[in-house]
Amino acid sequence: MEPLALTPENVAAFAPTSEDVAYTHSVLAQCFPAFAQEIESWLEKNHRQRTLWQPEMVLNPEYARLIRSRAVPYNMAAMVSLYTSARAMDIYLWLTYRLPSIPQGKSVFIPYEGPNGLHGVFSPGKLTKGRFKQVFEEACREAFRAYSEARFSFEKGSMRLWHSPPPIPSEPSELAPGRSPFFVRK
Repeated sequence: MEPLALTPENVAAFAPTSEDVAYTHSVLAQCFPAFAQEIESWLEKNHRQRTLWQPEMVLNPEYARLIRSRAVPYNMAAMVSLYTSARAMDIYLWLTYRLPSIPQGKSVFIPYEGPNGLHGVFSPGKLTKGRFKQVFEEACREAFRAYSEARFSFEKGSMRLWHSPPPIPSEPSELAPGRSPFFVRK
């Protein structure tokens, strides 16, 4: 059997039909009923021309409310200040999520090694264990410069976290009128 030549006619023969798109939409709606309320997309009629309209998805209102209720506000200026270190940015975002969720007066012990250890999360297989500790602690110090309210310490073979306030207010009432909690600058 001879391989099929890639000509415009052959490519067009494999392009999805409107029935294919309708079927895909129905499958998505069945698989993710709580995720999307509506999905719109347009097929390319000419494989040489880009689609003029971008696909759209309308989230289910309950799912959108859930996302908003669990959002983690962060300081965009802090992220910009950390732009030279992806690891410090990751740690900053992790700390903004993790520290406010720790109960007041409690601490959390996180080992460097182990199945849920810091090495596996922040550097899986990239750095040796000894080098990871040094690089990780330096990145934490960088993140601390951007999130000075963060309370954590390094102990032998681990990191200890304490409850800390979020880097910016998470309640709209604590923000200046009309400001989003995700882009507030200190």
